[in-house]
Amino acid sequence: MSPARRRAFAAAIALACCVACRFAQARPPTLYGTPAFESPVHGGPDDLLLLAGTGFTAGDTVAYRRARSDAPPAPLAVVSYANIPYSLTVRLPAALRRHHGYWLWVRNRRGQRSNAVPINDARPLWFAPSVLYTSADPGRTGRTLRLVGRNLRASAGGGERIRLVGPRTLTLNARAAGRPANSTDDYVAVVTVPRLPAGRYRVAYSRNGGTWVMVAAERLEVRADPPARPRFVVGSTALGGCRPNDGRDDTRCLTAAIRAAAAAGGGEVVLGAGTWDLRDSTGGTVAAGDGILMPPRVSLVGAGRRVTRLIRHEQWSSGGGNFTFTLAGANLVTGIRFEDAHRFAPGDAPRPWFQLGVHPGTHPAGAVADVVVTNNVFDAVYEAIVDSGAPLVRLIVTHNRFAAYYVDLELPGNRFLVNQPYRIDDSIIADNVFDPSGYLDVPRQTGVIASEIGASHRLVFSGNVADGASRRFLAAPTDPGGWRAAFFWNLNGNQEELLVADNTARCTGDKIGDGEAFAYDNNGNTFGFNGTRTVLDAKSSTVTLPGPLLDRQSGRPVDVGTYYVGHWLQIVRGPGLGQARKIRAYRRDRRSGRITFTVAPAWDVVPTAGRSEAVIGREFWQAYTIGNLVDNRRPPCAKSNRGRPKAGVIALWAQTTDSVVAGNRQYDSDGILLQHAFFAAAPGCPGCEPSTFLQYFNEIRANTIDGEYRWDSACSLSGIEASYAASPTPAAPPPILGYGLSIAHNTIIRADGDRGGAIDFLPTWYAGPDRARGALINNALIDHNVLRSIDGPPPADACGYHQSARIGIKLDGPRRVSNTVLYANRCEQVSEPLQDHGRGTVKVCRGAAAADRCDCAGASNFPAARPGDSETASAASAPR
Repeated sequence: MSPARRRAFAAAIALACCVACRFAQARPPTLYGTPAFESPVHGGPDDLLLLAGTGFTAGDTVAYRRARSDAPPAPLAVVSYANIPYSLTVRLPAALRRHHGYWLWVRNRRGQRSNAVPINDARPLWFAPSVLYTSADPGRTGRTLRLVGRNLRASAGGGERIRLVGPRTLTLNARAAGRPANSTDDYVAVVTVPRLPAGRYRVAYSRNGGTWVMVAAERLEVRADPPARPRFVVGSTALGGCRPNDGRDDTRCLTAAIRAAAAAGGGEVVLGAGTWDLRDSTGGTVAAGDGILMPPRVSLVGAGRRVTRLIRHEQWSSGGGNFTFTLAGANLVTGIRFEDAHRFAPGDAPRPWFQLGVHPGTHPAGAVADVVVTNNVFDAVYEAIVDSGAPLVRLIVTHNRFAAYYVDLELPGNRFLVNQPYRIDDSIIADNVFDPSGYLDVPRQTGVIASEIGASHRLVFSGNVADGASRRFLAAPTDPGGWRAAFFWNLNGNQEELLVADNTARCTGDKIGDGEAFAYDNNGNTFGFNGTRTVLDAKSSTVTLPGPLLDRQSGRPVDVGTYYVGHWLQIVRGPGLGQARKIRAYRRDRRSGRITFTVAPAWDVVPTAGRSEAVIGREFWQAYTIGNLVDNRRPPCAKSNRGRPKAGVIALWAQTTDSVVAGNRQYDSDGILLQHAFFAAAPGCPGCEPSTFLQYFNEIRANTIDGEYRWDSACSLSGIEASYAASPTPAAPPPILGYGLSIAHNTIIRADGDRGGAIDFLPTWYAGPDRARGALINNALIDHNVLRSIDGPPPADACGYHQSARIGIKLDGPRRVSNTVLYANRCEQVSEPLQDHGRGTVKVCRGAAAADRCDCAGASNFPAARPGDSETASAASAPR
């Protein structure tokens, strides 16, 4: 090519680039607007609010208008442009009303307006149960229907309604007149459903009886009342003539009754009042590994848990897993006290009472549906209810008293069944009481746990009490009380649409270990890649990434062509930052190695080739931890943790997005912990396995943390802590691990975290390679928190921890904690209000009464205010 032609070609390319640049600049800003997926949700008077999306510039203005109003729009104060082009932070006006809907939008200097997004609008998302009967209530739920979502409280403190539309249309009041509002009302609306004709019903919600919002994703199924089933009395002559209270083996009579009920197409196997004994497991339908198999539609019914006892004796064994019963589905278990004659000790083999679904090694394992376990006592058993790894559907566990030796509800799934997805769908675990056993194994650093749950999709976990102060079921007066941990969730499947509300966890650290009250753990999670992948192409509902996908999980080979369907794909850098979408399908191009994923719902901002990065994993999504009580005060607790001074944490120690921890009360606890982490297998990082702990668009709001386990020990950590860590290998730089976090309206009293900080952002390991790009935690909002009595001398060094001061808010991590916005946090008797080692922190202080403001105290020592730091600087020229 001649020099002249080369110059002409270069000029043409430059012109094309200029045109493309101007076209890109001419595009209006875009806000995330899909409900439940990273879009703005709510805001109260004077609150900070993150508006995420793309295309924002330093000259943008924001306006709002009340929904269904013809009034002209009013300006909002943009208090931070620090994270452009991906987000703006605004301050809502003091006149805004908390439970009224509003629309917001952004306008740039060219006069282009973004899409409008709502806040404070009612957002019903799902309900439970998904199945009711015309009038029957086998699960003893009180025929209660819980509607779960966001912004469900009416502005006047009443008037909420739920409408059922089907064979009959029925409108029900969701909150009794005069009942005071509580912390769950924004998230849960509850009604008692009267008798209804059978059929399928749509469910709608209204805060005022005028505007109705339909729950689009599901239907309520009302089934005809189950027919009266024949009764097969274990003590009848026809079934062997067994009698209670005689000390003889009753296994053969019990299994004969089960066979007769199965032959009749279903029935109730009835144990009358008295004590029944299981001694000989060699006959009947006892199967190796599965115990007594309860076929579908066969129930086990006692005369009441106070009068009917079923005792498993030392010599009774089914072989293999030592299960007593296996429930195949459509089973009811009620009115019985289950006991073990054996007194368990550390190291004993597991001996569960009920297995949900057959063991996968003995039978094909399909979904186990419609099991109800209600109004029983499990006294001195090893484990009460365990899963087989099979999916569970419509499991109801209510009004039981659990006192298992090892764990009461063991439903974590089996991580080694890699090609059988684990799920717990449309289920209720409510109003149970968990009493601790004396199990404590100091060498193994473990003890008794109330529950472990490995997956959920529309699961209600509500009204349960893990009473570690109870000594009612301890085997001996000298047995140690309390818990190793109370309620634990892990990721052998996704945890989606999970409600954990109005539970109590008491004395959770009196045994040993971390003593978690509510723990959401990454254990069992599986990830598609080692590190991040740069986007090659994307459309409205697809994204193409370079392969290959990981072909082994938990040490087992997986079907790479289907395994990652149902996992979540998240954008962790570049345009589309923070969006999480569920993988519905994917196809692999074996020649190029490219993988194109189809996701749902569609992207709000389509990721950009060459600039956006993504990861794949399982997720806690729309998980609400609401209105729970955590109490570790002495008395009644002993504060006798044999490991470290720890108890009562609410821990988001897992990949979590669009979730809430709100309205909880914690006393003498470890507070609230959010773990951000990234690990990639690479030379120089022995033991690192591919994993991410992303915290995106989560809200920590209106919690009370009053006291910690040991105020005088640096080993005792509390407050609200956002810890972060990333493997140090340059070949796999970490992505953004935390984005869109809101910490607002919490009260923290005499509780602080690692190295100080009632609100504490800090590294706990490597923070990535020395030259890693940018932030690990980006654009967190911290506003309207009250920090009280964080003063006095620092605690004594302990277990490798050192703390030099009592601090209100601590941002620890140059280059790693960026663009945090602080506003209206109040410090009362706090030794050092703020330590800010972050980058680009915005302190909204101008014009503030700074006497007790954590973020403004000593403001002259902070960088001078710049455009965007004050409300007034950015409120002009509001879009209309």
